Amino acid sequence: MSSLLPAWHTAANAAERVPVLGETQTALVTSEFTGASWYHSVQATLRKQSSKGLTFQAAYTFSKAESNPTVRNDQNDLTLNKARAAFDRTHRLAANFDYQLPLPAGATWLERALTQGSSIIAPDKL
Repeated sequence: MSSLLPAWHTAANAAERVPVLGETQTALVTSEFTGASWYHSVQATLRKQSSKGLTFQAAYTFSKAESNPTVRNDQNDLTLNKARAAFDRTHRLAANFDYQLPLPAGATWLERALTQGSSIIAPDKL
């Protein structure tokens, strides 16, 4: 039966076939990530639209993102490792406005076709 196995699959060179010292061949198959993350936020949006074609909007988010990577390097008690996540953004403000351009008075059908529905938009994120 051993003659059916390739020559390089022997007990003598098992350490050379495992890429991580101290690991068995099947150890990496059973590895898993046992971390967790939490995200909490409060969001508010203010929108105002005028009758002259101007719309203003502002949105604010207050948030907290946490995870439990091995900060204190205690894999037996992950509650000690809870900390702010690397991608945490506590405050976020986004504002924009949109102004619908009015049609020119006395415009021809071509000018109306080219300018109807045109607007000026200014987005901003802080």
